[in-house]
Amino acid sequence: LIGYLLKMLLPLKEIPLAFGFFVTMVSLLSLLLCPSGPYEPLNFKKLMGISLLQLCALTPGISRFALTFVGACHLRIPPRRALEISFL
Repeated sequence: LIGYLLKMLLPLKEIPLAFGFFVTMVSLLSLLLCPSGPYEPLNFKKLMGISLLQLCALTPGISRFALTFVGACHLRIPPRRALEISFL
């Protein structure tokens, strides 16, 4: 009976990973809607927002690089600077 239940629950282990891939995909697709225009300098509030995105990336399957880059672009940070921040 326990072995049967474990076989039923085995696919549930893959759900968080699939969810993480989905979140990464949606965040990368949101770059298409990213506002363009004048870029704004970094400040403490923006850095805290990027840090929270990196914290969300601790979930399996979510790309820390992708979330950091996308979040920085949505905060109107120049893409080159967003790339530098993503590698920190």
